[in-house]
Amino acid sequence: MALAKKDTIGGDLPPFFRPENHAADLALIFEPLSVREGVQGKFGLRDHVKTRVTTFRTQEALDKGEPSSVEVVEINATVMAKDLKELMEEAKKSGDSAPALIATLLHYQPKNGGNKSWVFRLPRDADYDKAAAYYEQREAKMQAALADVPSF
Repeated sequence: MALAKKDTIGGDLPPFFRPENHAADLALIFEPLSVREGVQGKFGLRDHVKTRVTTFRTQEALDKGEPSSVEVVEINATVMAKDLKELMEEAKKSGDSAPALIATLLHYQPKNGGNKSWVFRLPRDADYDKAAAYYEQREAKMQAALADVPSF
């Protein structure tokens, strides 16, 4: 048995999610993977949620069921991170280890004049349905592939 060399340990965190780069996307699928609570930042402690994000930027991508991108990112936008953390907690209670959320993004200005926040909002019904169909197909293909893996 051999130990890993010291230089193999470490690595980079996933890149931060930039909501402003996705404000015009038609549908996004957010799949939270893990939470790092109380991460110190410039503005105090925040939760960071490592999330797989599948984006559909164009109508053509949605119609074909071909995502514009799929990447793992770190989400630290306060409201988004809180919502994803709550999604994970609720899913865990019901025995779902892989929750997902289909949404678009809105830069919301509170009525009381507070700071703007990036928040999730529902896509148009047709866009939601197409993103959901892609997600369900992808999940079915993954389950079928896992069924063919031999057990040792």
